[in-house]
Amino acid sequence: MSAQSPLHVRILIVGGGAGGLSVAARLRRSHEQGIVVVEPSDVNYYQPAWSLVGAGIMPVSSTVKPEAQVMPRGVSWVRSAVTHVDPHRREVSLANGDRITYEALVLAAGIELHWDGLPGLAEAMTTDRVSSNYSFDYAEKTWSILRRITSGTVVFSRASGLVKCPSAAQKIMYLAADHWRKKGCLDKIRIVFVTPGPRIYDKDEFSDVLGTVAADYGIEVRVRTELQSIDSENQTVTITDLDKDESEVLHYDAAHIVPPQSAPAWIADSGLSDPEVAGGWVKADGSTLQHPDFPEIFSLGDNAGTMNGKTASAVRDQAPVVAANVRAVLGGSQPQAQYGGYAGCPITIGDHKVFLTEADYTGNYAPKIPFRTAKPRRSMWLLKRFGLAPLYWYGMLRGRA
Repeated sequence: MSAQSPLHVRILIVGGGAGGLSVAARLRRSHEQGIVVVEPSDVNYYQPAWSLVGAGIMPVSSTVKPEAQVMPRGVSWVRSAVTHVDPHRREVSLANGDRITYEALVLAAGIELHWDGLPGLAEAMTTDRVSSNYSFDYAEKTWSILRRITSGTVVFSRASGLVKCPSAAQKIMYLAADHWRKKGCLDKIRIVFVTPGPRIYDKDEFSDVLGTVAADYGIEVRVRTELQSIDSENQTVTITDLDKDESEVLHYDAAHIVPPQSAPAWIADSGLSDPEVAGGWVKADGSTLQHPDFPEIFSLGDNAGTMNGKTASAVRDQAPVVAANVRAVLGGSQPQAQYGGYAGCPITIGDHKVFLTEADYTGNYAPKIPFRTAKPRRSMWLLKRFGLAPLYWYGMLRGRA
């Protein structure tokens, strides 16, 4: 490639994570040719396991593989980052100065974490009191902090707006509480959960169960509250009541923080997002995942503007829809495959039990497993601990699951 003469490809996929590689693999299994994946990272992460890493249950090394090892055969990999998309010219600009034109474009660029989006957070992350399982670089640090706590106040927070796996803020909280109970020091630890939502979980049925779990651990659930800032020097956080517009300063001995998040900035800069919706997510028809203004563009995963949970299970349901609809559009047909909005999340609540939340666009309970999963089960723990990672590496990324 050169800056003067762009490379032309049939299918361009931006992002070599769960969404991008799942679609690429499915397209190759359908004998599609001319597929290029643009991905700057040389590694691929299984992010759902980072809660287990943060609880000392899994080594972080088991959650990463070389990108070259998981790239589908027959797919070309361009190791660079996208800086702009011109949807009218069907052209993508890369950080290395190259350009690529496409017949179909799939956006699976993931999500950006803004460590500087909360005053004091970037500085706090350098201390030995604050961590976050939202990063490969910090997941092991979480365990190093939580395992030495035997008394004091520990704050767990969820950020406002759409974030990837929003339940991750709670998963580590329950795992930590279970650890402290087993050590016999839970009654000496004040656990505070800060969430901007009106209840502990977005949907009533799941909220009732998790509310009971939190009460059993003695967790203070602060609904309709938001973390405003962190003062790591004095070990305090400022929490604002969103209804009363009142603030409180709370001392912490440890904290697990979910940083503010958004889609990559170039999506909005390229005119591909809805300016009326915060976060810069790719505009998409909720069913076909097709861009309403540019029919040759599809999106899935964390960067997609679907109003459901941003989870790996959502990607698993979205990938076959995108792959089928890309093929339809390239063949001159209208997209027919539809995504129902399914998103599931296994929430580890301790004592080797997992509570699996499953819902679709309607907000109703939408189980895929033929027995009731909306209750804590040990069988779900086995699936979470030993089954889901192989499903990701050898099923999803190979277009088989």
